[in-house]
Parts: sequence; structure tokens; C-alpha cells
Amino acid sequence: INAEYGGGRCSDMSRASVSCRALLLSLIIAGVLSQTAHEEEAQEEKDEEGKRKTDTAMVLHTCLLILTFFFGFQLSRRGFKYLGEAGVGLGLGALAGLILSISHGTEWFGNMVQFDESVFFIVLLPPIIFEAGYNMQRRYFFRNLGTICTYAFAGTFISTFVIGGLVWAVGNMGLAVRMSMLECLIFGALISATDPVTVLAVFSKLKADPDLFSFVFGESVLNDAVAIVLYKSLGSFRTEPFTATACVWAVGEFFEIFVVSFLIGVGTAMALAYLCKKVDCSGNEELEHAELAAVLTTPYIAYLAAEALEMSGIVTILFCGIAMSLVVRPNISPHARDLTKNVVKTLAHIFETYVFVYLGLSLFTLDQVWDTLIMSVYAIVICLFARMCNVYPLTWLLNKFIKNKIGPRKQFTLWFSGLRGAIAFVLALQASEDFASENGQTILTTTIMVIFFTVFVFGGNIWPVLEKLELRQPADDGEVKIDPFLPSIYLLEELGERQDGDLEDEDFDLKCDEAIEALRKFVGEVTEDIRLMEDVKAGTADEQEISQLLSRFQKYAHLDEHELREEHWRHETGAWIECLCNGLIWFRDKLSAATLERDRLRQSMRAGSGAIQMAVLRTDRHSTMDDEDVEDNRLTDDADEENRLKEDAEP
Repeated sequence: INAEYGGGRCSDMSRASVSCRALLLSLIIAGVLSQTAHEEEAQEEKDEEGKRKTDTAMVLHTCLLILTFFFGFQLSRRGFKYLGEAGVGLGLGALAGLILSISHGTEWFGNMVQFDESVFFIVLLPPIIFEAGYNMQRRYFFRNLGTICTYAFAGTFISTFVIGGLVWAVGNMGLAVRMSMLECLIFGALISATDPVTVLAVFSKLKADPDLFSFVFGESVLNDAVAIVLYKSLGSFRTEPFTATACVWAVGEFFEIFVVSFLIGVGTAMALAYLCKKVDCSGNEELEHAELAAVLTTPYIAYLAAEALEMSGIVTILFCGIAMSLVVRPNISPHARDLTKNVVKTLAHIFETYVFVYLGLSLFTLDQVWDTLIMSVYAIVICLFARMCNVYPLTWLLNKFIKNKIGPRKQFTLWFSGLRGAIAFVLALQASEDFASENGQTILTTTIMVIFFTVFVFGGNIWPVLEKLELRQPADDGEVKIDPFLPSIYLLEELGERQDGDLEDEDFDLKCDEAIEALRKFVGEVTEDIRLMEDVKAGTADEQEISQLLSRFQKYAHLDEHELREEHWRHETGAWIECLCNGLIWFRDKLSAATLERDRLRQSMRAGSGAIQMAVLRTDRHSTMDDEDVEDNRLTDDADEENRLKEDAEP
């Protein structure tokens, strides 16, 4: 019985133990599930908060962008000369950044209100550079290509080494922050990237001299690419010793990156032009949309391909845009042609303005080294001096070779237009990471100060400078010009669309009279233009009359200052190619003539040497023969000569 009772107690205890274990396991599982659910809820709350932060940051950026457009438009409409749209964006962004910094909003937003260089290089920069190449004034750009390349290449190198050397000297004299020579050259390379957005906007509005516009525009576009490639080349010395071999290697790498990037961009444009020529999309709406998508995405693919190959995406997409404007635009439908021009211009304007808003936000949202402001003062003075060493000596050298001389007023405007912008800032961000343990933050703060100074001081005063130096084109008389053919076109289209049963237009006679009057006025203008052309032929027309006549003819041909005739550009290009081919043919002819002369001289020398050798042999032979043998040889020679004369006499 005791055994039975004992076994029963053991059984009850084992059951109780199992129950306790099961209960404990259930509690553990419940705790784990509760912890997991709590973590999931916390993660969901964190994700929702992150999404809310992202949405709020996007709203903030969009509102700042809209306010920039609004205030920029109001200032432009009221004729305010001392602040452009870029300056408005910088100011509003800096104000918003200051408010966020004071209210600890930067801690709540985190990196969402700080400048992200990956977003800049992947999203914002490609449309800006592509539009610069696709919609450029090709006539003036290629006419002044030599001058532009001189400023962009030689000028950037001069500016880099002048700034780097002077910053290093100032630091070693104890006047400012002391940096290594490599850091000084890196700073010189990045701060040499000009971005005269405000200047070009004023040039367009005031219709500045087209050659001056092409100088500033072309230098800024190519200068950005040169500065980025030069920054990469100098950055290689962070891990390599500074030797003569390394310098030669860096120069070779610079030209390799530039040439390969150029070939990628032009090759992509040529491939797209071939496809567009093979596929006719005119009249098919779906194909036109596909054509538009191809034109907008192909340069971006070329840009990413160049970056993936560690080349320069800026050089690639710039020359891709230039090549597409030459070979792709004529081979797409008219609708897609107009749409691509307007779309890329709109995107570039939005992104360009947003970059300055974004840059202004970073003034107070990024960690700055405010105790080195004296370095910024020295840097501003050094940058202005380096710009002077760049513009004036190169212009003096160019004026010895170019036909249209660059006068002192244009030289001063070129010096005054050296604003710094987004490219310099992004490269400074990269430098702050590359030299984080050294003076990277000093480079970043100094660059931001230089950008703000040049945008507000030089960008704000370019309008008065342009007016004071009288570098504007002649202003119009204010009369609204209407195409003389449009009233007749609209009237005839209305007649063609009219159907039986439609009410007659009560203003039909009035519209006809307006159309006829417009045509008569146009005939009168053309008659006057014919008379002026006769004066041009006779040599009695002055320069102002010729300039006005050219402007009217361009308007007759539906040409404005932004869209020049493709035939004219092809004519100029054909003339250059013809000149190049003629030079090659002349060189070939000269080389062939020299080769023939050399062969003729060689043959004559051979013939002369052979005659001399025969004479020597004959002399030697005669010297070894006696008089009788000589006489026999003379008789033999006379007999051979008689036989040869008989053969010549025979028919």
C-alpha cells in the first residue's frame, strides 16, 4: 500500500512538474511574443516617424523652392538689379537652416536637410549639364571654341596652382590655417570651378554681347568638368608619393579621363541618331512619346556608364548633349524636337535653383569651423587675384591670334563673372571626407564663405556693371512684333475647318482686312530691306544698318538668339572640315613631292656614282694596257658607235 501510495505521490509530483514546466514555457513564449510584438510596434512607429520626417523635409524643400521662384519673379518684375534668383535661393535656404539650427530641428530631421552629394551627382547635376550642351548657342560657342578652351583648360590650371601656392604661403607665414601642399592644391582645384548662374541669367535678360555670353558660358561648362577631373587626379597623391613620375602619370590620367569620357558621350549620341533616323515617328503619338523618352534617358545612361567606368560623367553628358543637338535633333519628329528642348530647359532651371536652396540650407545644418573665418577672408582675396592672373594674361596672348579682339571692358566682365557655386561646394564636401583627420572641415567652411561672397557681391552687381560698361545689345523699340503671315494662316485654317450649316463669322471682313494690311506692311518692309541690300552691295551701308538688317532677316527666317539655323551651322562646320581636308591634301601633296624629289635625287646620285665608277674602272684599265691595246679598244668603241647609229637610222 505504501508503495502504491508512494508511486501515486511520485506520479502526482511528476505531473505537477510537467505542468510547471509547461506553464513556464508558456510564459516564456508569451514574453517572447510580447517582446517581438513590442519591437514590431516600435519599428512601425519608427518607420512612420521616418516617413513623417521625410514628408516634412520634402514639403520644406518644395516650399523653399516655390518661394525662391516667387520672390525671384517679383524682384525681376520690379527691376531689382542687385539680387538674382540664385541669391534668393541661397538667402532663403540659409534663413531656414538658421531657424532649424536654433530650434534643434536639424536633430529631428537628421540628414534630410543636409546636402547629400550622391543626390547631387546622380539626380540634380545630369539634367543641368545636359541642358547646357543641348540648348547652347552653337554658332558663338564653336566660333569662339579656341578662346573658351584656353580659358577653361589653361585658366583652370593657372588658377589651381596660384591659389594653392598662395594659400600654402599664407599658412606657413602664420597668417591663417596651415595646410599641406596637397590640401592647398585640392582647395585650389575645387574653388577654381566657376558657376555664373546669376551672371548668365542677367546676360540673357539684358541681351548682352553674344561673344561675351559664349565666353562666360563656355568657360563655366568646360571649367566644371576640368576642375572635377583635376580634383580626381590630385586626389591620387593621397596614397602615392609626390614624384616626377607620379606627376606625369597624373597628367596622362587627366587626358585619358577627358578623352574617353568625350568618346563615350559622342558615341552614344551617334548611336541614338542612327536609331532615330531609321525609325520615323512623325504622326504616331505613341512612337513620339517613346522617342521623347529615348532622347531624355540616353544621355543619363551615358552619364552613369562613364561614372561606372570611373571616367567623368560631366564631360560625357556635356558632349553627349552637344552631339545630340547636332545629329539627333534633326532626325526626330518636330513635336519631340520642341518638347525635348522645353522639358530639359525646365528641369535644368528647377534643379539649378534647388541646388542653391539646398546649398543655403547647408550653411547652418552642417558642422562648420567658424573659428577659421580669417582663412575665408584670405581665400576670397587670393581667388580674386588668381582670377586676374587667369583672365588678363591669357586674353593678352589670345589677342595676338584672334581676329575679334577682346577689349578691356570684356576682360573686366570676364574677371567679374567668376562666381563659385554648386560644383565647388560638392567637391569641398568630398574633400571634408577625404581629409577628415586633417583640414577637411576648414576647406568646406572656406568654400561656403567664398560661394556666398561671390554670389551676393559679384552676382548682385553684374547688372550695373553690364550697363556701365555698355555691353548690351541695342534695345528694341517696345513694339510687339507679330508674324505677318499668322493672320492669313489663322483665317485660312478657319475657312478650311468651316462646315456646311455653320454660322457666318461677323468679323470675317475685318479679319481679312487685318491679314491684308499685315501682308502689305511686310511687303513694304521687304522693299526697304531690298534697298538696304543694294546699299550693302554698293558699300554705302554702315555697321548699324547691317546689324539691324541681319536681325530682321533672322526674324523673317524664324530665328532668334537661342535657336540658329541648322544650315548655317552645317555650313560653318563644312567649311572647317573642308579647310582641314584641304590642309591634309596640301600636306599629302607636299609629302609626295618631297618623296618624288628625294627619289629623283637618289636616282641621279646613283647614275652619277655609276658613271664615276665606270670612268674610274676605264681609267684603271687604260692605265694597265699598252698603246696597242688602247688603240684596239678605241677602234672597237668606234665600231660599236657606228652600229648604234645605223640601228637608230633604220625605220
